[in-house]
Amino acid sequence: MTKIQIILAVGSLMFTITVINLIRKESLDLKYSLLWLFSGICLILLAINHQVLSYLSSILDIVVPVNLLFLVGNLFLIAIVFSLTVALSRNSRRIRNLTQEVALLKNETEQLEKKISNIDTTL
Repeated sequence: MTKIQIILAVGSLMFTITVINLIRKESLDLKYSLLWLFSGICLILLAINHQVLSYLSSILDIVVPVNLLFLVGNLFLIAIVFSLTVALSRNSRRIRNLTQEVALLKNETEQLEKKISNIDTTL
Protein backbone atom coordinates (compact mmCIF):
# COMPACT_ATOMS: atom_id res chain seq x y z
CA MET A 1 0.00 0.00 0.00
CA THR A 2 1.18 3.49 -0.81
CA LYS A 3 1.19 6.41 1.60
CA ILE A 4 -1.87 7.98 0.00
CA GLN A 5 -3.81 4.72 0.31
CA ILE A 6 -2.94 4.51 4.01
CA ILE A 7 -3.95 8.13 4.59
CA LEU A 8 -7.23 7.64 2.70
CA ALA A 9 -7.99 4.38 4.52
CA VAL A 10 -7.32 5.90 7.95
CA GLY A 11 -9.33 9.03 7.11
CA SER A 12 -12.24 6.99 5.79
CA LEU A 13 -12.14 4.70 8.83
CA MET A 14 -12.16 7.72 11.17
CA PHE A 15 -15.12 9.17 9.26
CA THR A 16 -17.08 5.92 9.51
CA ILE A 17 -16.31 5.58 13.23
CA THR A 18 -17.46 9.18 13.77
CA VAL A 19 -20.77 8.47 12.02
CA ILE A 20 -21.25 5.31 14.11
CA ASN A 21 -20.51 7.22 17.33
CA LEU A 22 -23.02 9.94 16.39
CA ILE A 23 -25.65 7.27 15.80
CA ARG A 24 -24.79 5.58 19.09
CA LYS A 25 -25.07 8.88 21.00
CA GLU A 26 -28.37 9.55 19.19
CA SER A 27 -27.02 12.79 17.74
CA LEU A 28 -27.71 11.47 14.25
CA ASP A 29 -30.80 9.47 13.31
CA LEU A 30 -30.16 6.11 11.74
CA LYS A 31 -32.55 6.79 8.88
CA TYR A 32 -30.54 9.85 7.82
CA SER A 33 -27.16 8.28 8.35
CA LEU A 34 -27.40 5.21 6.13
CA LEU A 35 -26.01 7.10 3.15
CA TRP A 36 -23.11 8.37 5.26
CA LEU A 37 -22.31 4.88 6.50
CA PHE A 38 -22.50 3.50 2.97
CA SER A 39 -20.17 6.20 1.67
CA GLY A 40 -17.68 5.62 4.48
CA ILE A 41 -17.55 1.91 3.78
CA CYS A 42 -17.17 2.53 0.03
CA LEU A 43 -14.34 4.99 0.67
CA ILE A 44 -12.54 2.46 2.86
CA LEU A 45 -12.86 -0.20 0.16
CA LEU A 46 -11.65 2.15 -2.57
CA ALA A 47 -8.73 3.33 -0.44
CA ILE A 48 -7.60 -0.21 0.28
CA ASN A 49 -8.07 -1.55 -3.24
CA HIS A 50 -7.96 1.11 -5.95
CA GLN A 51 -8.22 -1.55 -8.65
CA VAL A 52 -11.92 -1.89 -7.83
CA LEU A 53 -12.44 1.59 -9.28
CA SER A 54 -10.53 0.62 -12.44
CA TYR A 55 -12.54 -2.59 -12.76
CA LEU A 56 -15.89 -0.83 -12.31
CA SER A 57 -14.95 1.90 -14.79
CA SER A 58 -13.99 -0.71 -17.40
CA ILE A 59 -17.34 -2.48 -16.89
CA LEU A 60 -19.21 0.80 -17.36
CA ASP A 61 -17.03 1.82 -20.35
CA ILE A 62 -15.67 4.87 -18.55
CA VAL A 63 -12.20 5.61 -19.90
CA VAL A 64 -10.73 7.37 -16.86
CA PRO A 65 -11.47 5.78 -13.44
CA VAL A 66 -11.45 9.20 -11.77
CA ASN A 67 -14.51 10.14 -13.83
CA LEU A 68 -16.38 7.24 -12.24
CA LEU A 69 -15.36 8.56 -8.84
CA PHE A 70 -16.73 12.00 -9.70
CA LEU A 71 -19.94 10.44 -11.03
CA VAL A 72 -20.46 8.41 -7.88
CA GLY A 73 -19.66 11.44 -5.73
CA ASN A 74 -22.21 13.57 -7.57
CA LEU A 75 -24.86 10.85 -7.30
CA PHE A 76 -24.13 10.59 -3.58
CA LEU A 77 -24.54 14.35 -3.13
CA ILE A 78 -27.82 14.31 -5.05
CA ALA A 79 -29.07 11.48 -2.81
CA ILE A 80 -28.12 13.43 0.33
CA VAL A 81 -29.83 16.61 -0.91
CA PHE A 82 -32.96 14.64 -1.82
CA SER A 83 -33.01 12.92 1.58
CA LEU A 84 -32.67 16.25 3.38
CA THR A 85 -35.37 17.83 1.21
CA VAL A 86 -37.80 15.04 2.09
CA ALA A 87 -37.01 15.47 5.81
CA LEU A 88 -37.39 19.25 5.56
CA SER A 89 -40.76 18.93 3.82
CA ARG A 90 -41.99 16.48 6.45
CA ASN A 91 -40.89 18.73 9.29
CA SER A 92 -42.45 21.79 7.64
CA ARG A 93 -45.78 19.98 7.39
CA ARG A 94 -45.55 18.89 11.03
CA ILE A 95 -44.78 22.45 12.17
CA ARG A 96 -47.76 23.80 10.21
CA ASN A 97 -50.08 21.18 11.76
CA LEU A 98 -48.78 21.91 15.26
CA THR A 99 -49.24 25.66 14.74
CA GLN A 100 -52.83 25.12 13.67
CA GLU A 101 -53.52 22.86 16.66
CA VAL A 102 -52.04 25.42 19.06
CA ALA A 103 -54.16 28.17 17.51
CA LEU A 104 -57.31 26.06 17.91
CA LEU A 105 -56.46 25.24 21.53
CA LYS A 106 -55.72 28.91 22.28
CA ASN A 107 -59.08 29.92 20.79
CA GLU A 108 -60.87 27.26 22.83
CA THR A 109 -59.09 28.38 26.01
CA GLU A 110 -60.09 32.01 25.41
CA GLN A 111 -63.74 31.00 24.90
CA LEU A 112 -63.71 28.99 28.13
CA GLU A 113 -62.16 31.92 30.01
CA LYS A 114 -64.92 34.21 28.69
CA LYS A 115 -67.58 31.75 29.85
CA ILE A 116 -65.98 31.55 33.30
CA SER A 117 -65.77 35.33 33.59
CA ASN A 118 -69.45 35.64 32.55
CA ILE A 119 -70.43 33.16 35.24
CA ASP A 120 -68.40 35.06 37.84
CA THR A 121 -70.03 38.38 36.97
CA THR A 122 -73.57 36.96 37.25
CA LEU A 123 -72.88 35.64 40.73
